[in-house]
Amino acid sequence: MGRRHHGTVADQVPRVDTRTDPAAWTALPFSTALPALLPLVHAEFALSELGYFHGITRSAHNARLAYEYYVGHAEWFAGADGRRLLRRLAES
Repeated sequence: MGRRHHGTVADQVPRVDTRTDPAAWTALPFSTALPALLPLVHAEFALSELGYFHGITRSAHNARLAYEYYVGHAEWFAGADGRRLLRRLAES
């Protein structure tokens, strides 16, 4: 008998080991993977911007903006509107 998950969106993604089974990526339906990955993609982009502005351009102002983008998006995805969006994506 299968377990039902009632935790976060990430808890609802099927457990697959893509390290040992590269084909496992195709086992994730788009509607299941997208809600779990969307906040991570936003965080990764903001962190890459932060690294670029801090390390390459040496722009403290732009690095600060990238940091604020990172924190702001994390807070938004954790808030009511972000959770509602992720829930809607998971249901589509």
